Amino acid sequence: MEKRLVTADVCVGLLMKKSRELIVLHLSEHKWLQDLDRLLKQIDQQSNQCGDTLIECTKSFIEAIAKNIIYKLSENITHKEINKYKLNQLFGKARDLLLEHSIIENIMPKTDLLNFFSALNQWINFIGEMRNNVGEISHGKILPKSYSISLELAQIISQTTDRLSYILLLLLLQIDLSYTQSIVTGK
Repeated sequence: MEKRLVTADVCVGLLMKKSRELIVLHLSEHKWLQDLDRLLKQIDQQSNQCGDTLIECTKSFIEAIAKNIIYKLSENITHKEINKYKLNQLFGKARDLLLEHSIIENIMPKTDLLNFFSALNQWINFIGEMRNNVGEISHGKILPKSYSISLELAQIISQTTDRLSYILLLLLLQIDLSYTQSIVTGK
């Protein structure tokens, strides 16, 4: 319990607080979480700068979680294969792989999990489209853009995505990943 309180204190004033808290709690057990922590630091840098770029960073964060779910729970899949998935396919595959593990039902019953993934899919469509419309870092835009996202709205979207990301991470961390871990692949 004390570890949790200390972690919460570290997260004060930052975006993506729930995901950050979970990552910090499990960082010593799962080294791959360091990369997610690095993404959170990039989000922090954008949290008071530019709404459009914050949307891009936020979308990248939840997408990285889905890719890691696939990589950790699939046998013999490469980064290249994962990167070929379209956004909806990516989250559909992550959902299917998580649902193969009954231990995640300790978090919530399967029917609620299916409802969660249905809502998540709608959110992913929304944030993906928004990122395509306003993002200028990863795709480039013809300027001037037709609109930009206010920083306040982008922060709210980031906070909502944080809650959904937290659930995805929580589900993945329920699974004993040792059967998929390999010194050679670095999983």
